Amino acid sequence: MERRITVFCGNFGSGKTELAYAYSKALRQGGEPVMLVDLDLVNPYFTSGNQRSALAEQGIRVIAPQYLGGDVPSIPPEVFSAFSGSGRVVFDLGGDPIGAVAMGSLAPRLEAAGGAEVLFVLNPYRPLVRDAQSAHDLMREIQEQSHLPCTAIINNANLGAETKKEHLMAGDAAAKELGKLAGLPVTHFGATLELLRELMPGEVSGTPILVEGINRPEWLV
Repeated sequence: MERRITVFCGNFGSGKTELAYAYSKALRQGGEPVMLVDLDLVNPYFTSGNQRSALAEQGIRVIAPQYLGGDVPSIPPEVFSAFSGSGRVVFDLGGDPIGAVAMGSLAPRLEAAGGAEVLFVLNPYRPLVRDAQSAHDLMREIQEQSHLPCTAIINNANLGAETKKEHLMAGDAAAKELGKLAGLPVTHFGATLELLRELMPGEVSGTPILVEGINRPEWLV
């Protein structure tokens, strides 16, 4: 049975925020009420809250960190509404174990709400996760800090605008290798529409999540 709450986690630069956007949009386009909860307290410049207006126009409610008395973010009280009611909820965790601490404080409420699908986003072209053992070590740290076990892996291998089909296929192999260490399946992969058109059915594991690069600042485009 598909769970109502989905959590995206991974190291900084893995593309988890972009995937959380895309996943939320796909759910909304499927007719479901969607709430996107931004728990990126580590690097707020890249947070989902920066796209609040665009997502609101699509019917997606965004809950983002609050800034009270300076630049130190805090979890808004509205986040607690994610654990009750109906509709789908997508959490975007901050990068690395430090960013997972915020989720750890909410873990008891999440468990009481029926748990969550916790998706570890892997981009093997980023530092710290360029081999399966390093990625597994990071995953275990995030799980420890968030008090949530990861349930699946997303292959989000990319080099920005330079990404080619070969990179995505290499990412598939890396995600499977991580999956063997962690005992987890590879259930999704992130790709642009152009890359999807190049792939043959079954050439990359999992269900595609269509990404559009909507959260990149101008200097990364």
